[in-house]
Amino acid sequence: MLVALAGLACDRPPASEPAESAAAAPRPRAGQAWVIFPSDTVVAEVAADPAARYRGLRFRQSLPDGTGMVFLFDEPGPREFTMADTYVPLDIAFIGADMTIGEILPMTPLEEGPYRTDVEALMALEVPQGWYAAHGIEVGTPVEIELGS
Repeated sequence: MLVALAGLACDRPPASEPAESAAAAPRPRAGQAWVIFPSDTVVAEVAADPAARYRGLRFRQSLPDGTGMVFLFDEPGPREFTMADTYVPLDIAFIGADMTIGEILPMTPLEEGPYRTDVEALMALEVPQGWYAAHGIEVGTPVEIELGS
């Protein structure tokens, strides 16, 4: 797992490009992360504290393709999300401490849910609905994350 802490205008690395030296390699901006899958990379806003996780993607009118929000937790555990005040259809992937996807759920705008998982998730990644399927990402897919600093 790559870790460092990082804005959405940052170029993202191609999924297949090997990393060069750490000093020369591009990095995500502060408050952003690159969530790297074998087939593509998501540039994600980071929600790492309770207030940011509560706010999430509420009140957004759109979410560009290839972007999302990653929710980071201190410990793995079952998770529960809502789509209250969220206008964009999303898919959410629950990622375990083993850095693989344990479950993917579609989420309906304004549906309070709750959307629950029993997966012991250390992270969750919300992306525009259909993004995972379009990129061949499913349960068991490995994930790397690089946090901006």
